[in-house]
Amino acid sequence: MPPADAVRQPWFLRSRSRLALTLAAVLLVPIGAMVALAHQVGGGLVREQALERCRSMAELGAVAVTTFLDGACAYVDAYAGRRLVVDAAAARDEDAMRAQLAQFVEGNARIRRAFVTDPEGVEWSDWPSDPAVLGVSFAHRDWFRGVRQTGRAYVSEVYRRAARPPILLVAIATPIRAPAGEVRAYLVAQVPVEMLAEWVSAARPGPQGSLAMVDATGRAITPGALLDGAEPPRLEPPHDAH
Repeated sequence: MPPADAVRQPWFLRSRSRLALTLAAVLLVPIGAMVALAHQVGGGLVREQALERCRSMAELGAVAVTTFLDGACAYVDAYAGRRLVVDAAAARDEDAMRAQLAQFVEGNARIRRAFVTDPEGVEWSDWPSDPAVLGVSFAHRDWFRGVRQTGRAYVSEVYRRAARPPILLVAIATPIRAPAGEVRAYLVAQVPVEMLAEWVSAARPGPQGSLAMVDATGRAITPGALLDGAEPPRLEPPHDAH
């Protein structure tokens, strides 16, 4: 079982200036960027103080989310190295793998669903089970392209999953390797962004400001957007946030 400190750092940790302008980050190429949106406030000094407060809160939010995802990433990477998981992947034993996935999901409150694909991205076991997505190829997903290219734990951009319910989330994918090192399968954990969105929407930098979380395309990631099935609205940050 690999130690947690062996997990590679997310790509968004490589740029402190990017983190300073984001509310949250969700890992490795391209990931949803979180930005602070400050409502306009009047008066030079007061305005600058309000914007500085927003920037400080955004940086703290980014660090908190990075820590959250680092913990989840270490857990996924370590679990993929368990002997029973490796053996189930080698035998492509759907039931044995599902039993391992149930323990995996129940063992970490960050993760709500997990599944395993073959090396080509076709799902063959999951928990909770959703027969509608078994046998479906997810080779088009960002997480699959990322983990296949890097060969290590990868956190995806924000997306709406195919399994029910179709919530917004990020996926953490890592290889399941045979003892000799070849990739037998990919373990994928789904982490809803609901908890992060609720935390961000509840935070206020002051009586005349608010914070919102958006992804890299400018879509607002709000608690309501996670549940109603509609695509989130697109927002533009104020000029001062650039």
